Parts: sequence; C-alpha cells; structure tokens
Amino acid sequence: MIGILTYPIPHQKTQDIVLRLLKHFEPTEICLIRAKYGIRPKRDVLINHRPDNPLPYNDAQLADVIGSFLFKKIADAPKCDFYIIGGCGIISDIGDKLILNSHPGYLPNVRGLDALKWALYEGQPIGITVHAISDKVDLGEVYHRAIIVREPFEDFYHLAMRQYKLEIDALIHVAAYFSDYQKRATNIDAYDREYPVHKRMDMRTEAELLMRLNND
Repeated sequence: MIGILTYPIPHQKTQDIVLRLLKHFEPTEICLIRAKYGIRPKRDVLINHRPDNPLPYNDAQLADVIGSFLFKKIADAPKCDFYIIGGCGIISDIGDKLILNSHPGYLPNVRGLDALKWALYEGQPIGITVHAISDKVDLGEVYHRAIIVREPFEDFYHLAMRQYKLEIDALIHVAAYFSDYQKRATNIDAYDREYPVHKRMDMRTEAELLMRLNND
C-alpha cells in the first residue's frame, strides 16, 4: 500500500501523482491521507512557476473517482510500504514511516522553499531530487536526483515546467521500482550545516533575478 499525503482541497501535484501511479498500481494499492492544512494568506510574487490547473476534486472526491480510499489522518490509515508527499505542511512526527518527497531542487545544494529561484540566483545546479524526509529539512536518504541544463534563451516559466515534469516522472519511477532504488539510496544528512535552508524569495530579490534572466 502507498499512502499519498495531501490537502483537503483540489491540488495539482497530488492529482498528477495519483493519476500517474495508476499506470503501475491498482487503485486499491493507493490510499489518500489528509494532511494538516491551514489557510495561508495570499502572497504576492513576481514569478509564478507551478502549474495550477487541478481537476475540480478535493481529496475525498478524487479517492472516490479513482476507486481508492481516503483517511482523515495518518493514524487512521493502514500501515503503508511507504508514503508520498503530494501536499502537506511540516511533519513533526515521522517515527518509523518512510515518506518520499519530490523536491524541486538538487539536494543538498538547494534546500527549502523556492528552490528553482534560489538555484538560479545563487548559481547552484538546477535539478530535482526524490528523497526520504528526515528530521533535517530537505535531507535524508536520496533515491534519485538529476541536473537540468537551462537551454539558451529559455525563460523561467518553460524551465520551471520542464523541472516539474521531471520531478513527477522521477517520483513515479522511484515508486514503481522502489526496491531497486532503495538498494542504491545514499544519506545526505551530514550536509546539514554546509547548505542553508531557504525561505520564500522576497519580491526585491525576485525582481533582481528576473532582470538577470531577461538580460541573458
């Protein structure tokens, strides 16, 4: 059984993950688990870079449509072989759960939020990482990571869409062939002090980044 942690609202990444998993698993091998969700204040940004066109289903409706199950908290769900983060806040009690995350950055170099923006701003590798979460932000065991090369004159949006597609592709491949990837996993917790955890990029820094990209 694979548990998908998600929000109780229509959510693009969750839906992309679930629909792609159905190519490899039966609906009864997948369950949705409602994660803690708080309404966040709307935040102004200069650069939007995530797809936001979800199907009109919340978590309960999505589970019903695909013929799966929804559990309102992780304690109610059956023990899963592993869990996948579709969408959730900070997980404070991991315990012995194996929880996979697809991170839009090349770990350990670019940790935290707005990873693609910070990678471009700081000259770090652009990439994606599938890893098991640990008590250290965006570290843990790495199952797969890949570097993306920005093409000449490629704008931010198209680069971000390529990155998002690769992020989902890699996560699904790890889930489908998990035992093979698990044998090759490497732990990167030792890099905790070497690479900082980024917060959301402020608009002034975004404007500077946008100017740089437009001048490339």
